Amino acid sequence: MLQQEILVAGATVVLVSPEQLLTQRFEAAISDKDFAKRVCVMAVDEAHLLNTWGKSFRKSYLQVGWARARLKNAVPLITTTATLQGGKNTKDTCTFLGLHANLHVIHRSNLRHDFRIIFRTTMSNPESLDAFPELDWVLSSQRKVLIHHWSIATCWRIATYLIKENASDPYRTVRTQIFHTLNWPSHNNDTLRRWKEGDQNVQVIVATAIFAVGMDALDFEDVIVFGKPLSADMWWQVLG
Repeated sequence: MLQQEILVAGATVVLVSPEQLLTQRFEAAISDKDFAKRVCVMAVDEAHLLNTWGKSFRKSYLQVGWARARLKNAVPLITTTATLQGGKNTKDTCTFLGLHANLHVIHRSNLRHDFRIIFRTTMSNPESLDAFPELDWVLSSQRKVLIHHWSIATCWRIATYLIKENASDPYRTVRTQIFHTLNWPSHNNDTLRRWKEGDQNVQVIVATAIFAVGMDALDFEDVIVFGKPLSADMWWQVLG
């Protein structure tokens, strides 16, 4: 109806992005009596992003907190997250979504025993550099690597550095791919397709936060979280 409909056991699931909550089409939908009376539950996935993206570069996430109040009927709210930190972050998220009375929490461990976390001290401000010699091992290792940074500009500099350092490789511009929202969707889709199909010429993906949320897991051997994360929630999200 708004973005995509999925039929599940006779029910209709309407998927809406945060940006669509501000559109006239969404307003028209929730104002329609026939539509409103059929809404039986509201679900919010990746709830920790309300604390991170909503307060920084994607302000539309703040609209999620008002969406339930805009519905004509008081409907149950289900929210899920695998990386929300306890204490203030959890409290702020619950407050923002109005989760106080009649709150039921199902808590499971997301501990992963199949990966190891290594901290390495590098430069103090990667956003101002054009050379990243601490990443030279990435190309020589021939391992499948995801390099993550929060800034598109820094991702470009990291990818450019790796391509220049690999000047003797005729496939150097293919071996290192950059993945972010400003790319053409066709480019990002082609990168994912080639990776999933096992194209040996694609070895490194340098990506922004787009790769941390809503992305099917790919077969990476190493994940490098480069630079200071926006928050502890976002750091755990990238590792997940």
